[in-house]
Amino acid sequence: MQRFPFPLLALAFTACADSTAPPALDLEPAMAAVRLDQYNEREDWVMNLAYTCSAPSENVQVTGLLHTVSMMHLDGSGDDHWSFHSHPIQFQGVGETSGREFKVVGAENTTRTIETDGRRHFRQTAILRLMSPGEPAWTLKVQVDRERTPPGPWIYRIDRYDAECH
Repeated sequence: MQRFPFPLLALAFTACADSTAPPALDLEPAMAAVRLDQYNEREDWVMNLAYTCSAPSENVQVTGLLHTVSMMHLDGSGDDHWSFHSHPIQFQGVGETSGREFKVVGAENTTRTIETDGRRHFRQTAILRLMSPGEPAWTLKVQVDRERTPPGPWIYRIDRYDAECH
């Protein structure tokens, strides 16, 4: 199973391997939109974020537990749909320069569709807030769409990329 948790926030995209074809299942019409599988996972996570709400800006190494719930189903036409929801649990970070302690809250949602003709569609939306006592909060909002019709290239469209201090 491929997951797309918080690396989106660093714009570290991973491509869907061509070997991820929809499962070969013989579904009767009455079974359209049946859920086939669901996963509920937790894993240790480490990432670096650039906190830009102070001068000078600094890198913050963040660690914690990432909780991801994912579900896959086939619809009546045989298209393969995945949905992912990830959120940090007790994510904390330390500024590399200042030593300030940060807390991280946020979530990411991803949907993926693999159609019977092989076309692939992804939509990833993430919101992440980095906070430290006495400092402005830094919020990152990202939404990316990408599409591919094999064997062609991936086409990326960044619909939103906002980083703000408040």
